[in-house]
Formats: sequence, C-alpha cells, structure tokens
Amino acid sequence: MSTTLRSQLLAASARIAAPVLAHAGEIAFNPVPFAADDAARRAVITSDRATIDGREVIGFTTLARSGDRIGEAVIAALTDRRGQEAARAAAA
Repeated sequence: MSTTLRSQLLAASARIAAPVLAHAGEIAFNPVPFAADDAARRAVITSDRATIDGREVIGFTTLARSGDRIGEAVIAALTDRRGQEAARAAAA
C-alpha cells in the first residue's frame, strides 16, 4: 500500500471517528433573569449552575469583585512598578 493511500485512509478514519469521540451528551445552564432596564443590561449576570448528562457540575460563590477592598488591597486595581495603586500614584 502506498504511503499516499495509507495517509488518505488514516485521515478518513480520523474524520469519521472524531464526532463519535467528541460526543459529550446534554448540557444545560440554569436560567438568568431577563434584563428589563439599563442597569440590568450593564450588570454581570451568569448562570449559577450547569448540568451535564443529568449531573450538576458547576456552582460557585463570588468571593470578591473588582474594586472590593480586602484589608489594604483593592481587588483588580492597576498598580505601578512599586505596587502603588495607579490613581494614588498619580495623585502623589
């Protein structure tokens, strides 16, 4: 068998098998509320849970958001080389 024919047969086999191997079943996310006003449209809203093949797989609790303070630190604040917050460094 020539290498070209062998390569073509191997490639065809891979194309046939790929969809079967990639089958993940069913996935569903819990619904999120409809954005009824401008504030709701700008809010970050995500589904709190997902189900794959009937098994609940995702759940999370928000620990902190951008701008939240934990101790002396501000979550996701831009800092300069010395670790100072950019807004504080510019004001100094």
